Amino acid sequence: MVTKHELTISLPFPPSGNRYWRHVPNLHRPILSREALAYRAAVAQVIPRQIGGTRLKGPLRVTARFHPPDQRARDLDNHWKQVGDALQHAGLYDDDSQIRDLRLMWGAAQRPGFLAVAITPMPQQKQQNLLEV
Repeated sequence: MVTKHELTISLPFPPSGNRYWRHVPNLHRPILSREALAYRAAVAQVIPRQIGGTRLKGPLRVTARFHPPDQRARDLDNHWKQVGDALQHAGLYDDDSQIRDLRLMWGAAQRPGFLAVAITPMPQQKQQNLLEV
């Protein structure tokens, strides 16, 4: 759903980062797994249906609530990177480096699992060196 200030979308539950990349003998770089390619394709289908051709520019605030398909223990941060990349690949924004404020949390387990994402544009701010005193 698109509003003036916030965009909310519902996505399939992402695969673990542990299964996202594959290392192929004699190939000197990792490649996306079949599961990763399937997830990217699913997100690419969902985005136009939920928000049309919206392309976000500038810095973004993202809140993601993961609703896993079961009660198994999972690492929260092990699921976000593939979501951010899939949203970029689907054309929602130019680069996931636009995300300046990222909040991740668990929601209740629910089959088949899903991810609720809220994205809010942030005002442009002068970059500040965090090492300056």
